[in-house]
Amino acid sequence: MFCLTDAKILSIFNITERTLSNWKRYGPPDYALERLSLTDGTHKHWRDFKILDGIVVCPSGETVTKSEISHYRWMATELVAAQSRASVIEKKLSSLNTLKSSANSCEFAELLALVR
Repeated sequence: MFCLTDAKILSIFNITERTLSNWKRYGPPDYALERLSLTDGTHKHWRDFKILDGIVVCPSGETVTKSEISHYRWMATELVAAQSRASVIEKKLSSLNTLKSSANSCEFAELLALVR
C-alpha cells in the first residue's frame, strides 16, 4: 500500500497492526487515502508534490520546510509595504522633476519670488 513501510504508516496514523491489516484487506478510510496521497505524490491537486515530515518536496526536487512556509506570509507583507513606500517615493520624485523642468519658466521664478 503506497510507497511507505508498514512502520511508517503505523507511525503516521497512530494505528495498530490489526487496523493496518484491515486497511490492506478492505482498503483504508478516505482520510487515510487523502493523507497518503499527499505523502507519495499522487494527490489529485498536488500531483508530484510530496509532503514528508514537515517538508514539501517539489516535482523539481527542491524542498520547502514548514518554517519557510510560515515566513512567506511575513515576506509577502513586507513586499507590499516596500511597494507602497516605493510608490510614495516615485510620486515625490515625479513632483520634483516637474518643478525642475519648470525651473527656467516664468511661473517657477514667480513662485520662487513668492516663497522668498
